[in-house]
Amino acid sequence: MANPNNPLRQVYDAIWTLLEANTEFEAEMEDGNKIKLNVTQQAPWFDEVSTADLPEVRVLISKVSGPHQQTSNASFMTAEFKIEVSTGDQGQYILFDVLWAVYEAMRPWEDVLTALTWNDKTFVHLAKCLEAPITEEDGTKNRGIQGWSCAWRGYIEMHFTSTDLGT
Repeated sequence: MANPNNPLRQVYDAIWTLLEANTEFEAEMEDGNKIKLNVTQQAPWFDEVSTADLPEVRVLISKVSGPHQQTSNASFMTAEFKIEVSTGDQGQYILFDVLWAVYEAMRPWEDVLTALTWNDKTFVHLAKCLEAPITEEDGTKNRGIQGWSCAWRGYIEMHFTSTDLGT
């Protein structure tokens, strides 16, 4: 059975919580246009969208590395998460509005993530923003819809003791 307290799930859910707690982000995004990939079913999006389906937003894990042995009794894992938006076209003002809403929502992300706990211990020891390339050229990811963009990317290091990992 899946562990709902899994550190990666906690990070993913915290990013969505930050976004949805921001009034400007909520004003820009309809609930049905928030593509939450936190279920075990097929991706909750359509191959074709109408203007009512836009803008869309999704949170993805884009890289993971580890475990890396840190000491004889501890290891760490790194991960990158990103927030992507689709405006449906290449109009910049719609993109600017969504980018600004994401920026505002994510301002406290380091404090929020470094406060997360697993086995009664904080586990995110480093959280930093990365450069986010704007365009998404991969047709399999953008579904042929112009305007998919990376709005935010973040890098995190998660540290765990061998005792907590059961090793």
